[in-house]
Amino acid sequence: MEESWLQRYKEAGLYTYAGLYAPLLQRLPDDIPTLVKLVKFQTIHRVSLWRSSRTRDGGEDSLAKKVPFDRLRCEDDLFPTATAMLAEIYRRNSQGFILDRPIEEKLIITCRSTSVLLASILKSKGIACRVRAGYAAYLAGPYEEVAWDHWIVECYNSQTNQWVGLDASPVVNEEKIETSNLPSGGFISAPKAWLDIRKEGRRPPSYYKNTCGITGWRPAMWTLFYDLHSLIGNSEMLYTQVPNYVFGFKFVPSEEQLAELDELATLM
Repeated sequence: MEESWLQRYKEAGLYTYAGLYAPLLQRLPDDIPTLVKLVKFQTIHRVSLWRSSRTRDGGEDSLAKKVPFDRLRCEDDLFPTATAMLAEIYRRNSQGFILDRPIEEKLIITCRSTSVLLASILKSKGIACRVRAGYAAYLAGPYEEVAWDHWIVECYNSQTNQWVGLDASPVVNEEKIETSNLPSGGFISAPKAWLDIRKEGRRPPSYYKNTCGITGWRPAMWTLFYDLHSLIGNSEMLYTQVPNYVFGFKFVPSEEQLAELDELATLM
């Protein structure tokens, strides 16, 4: 990869900028698997909390019972940037990144936010990385033929000249997959998913599914724009920041617009 692009991926963007917290992040371990685990243990995924809250026999030890009542919500919108997440992490516990953070002190965020947080740490250490949006086949259950929408971080390995996938989401079982070196094919980037749906047809469109249960080209189209901003803008847009012309469920692209999206995915 050209050095100019690697330098770009070392620089923080609107969401990954650590600000005054950068010196604290630089003191964290340099070992990437340890950093992935540290981010993972500061957070709760909103899906995990939702599932726990719907379990009638969860008991006093259930996840939802341990989270303060006034925080039983996704906090992505409260802490959209790395600086906001870092401020809250240290506010809730001045020790910062610890492996034994109590449940009631964890951030309730999605994989987009955990990826932004991990990327912020890596960039603070001068490591070239980028957030990616797409689909994770490894999140599927044993009897599911589906890849769920997901966000990860790619870290550049200068020795092998390859991008290595990192997944700091707390919903990922580390016993099932190596989260600091995702296997090839485990994560399907948004442009690959789009082209698979549109042209290649290796899998049915229903294979690609988002958290709301929507399948096919529409969530893939949204994810395509998430990934575009992460790749070239270094600005990992929020879920509500999809361009107006594709936002919502009423938009039906024309053949000309579909061709433009095909070209965009091919370039990506």
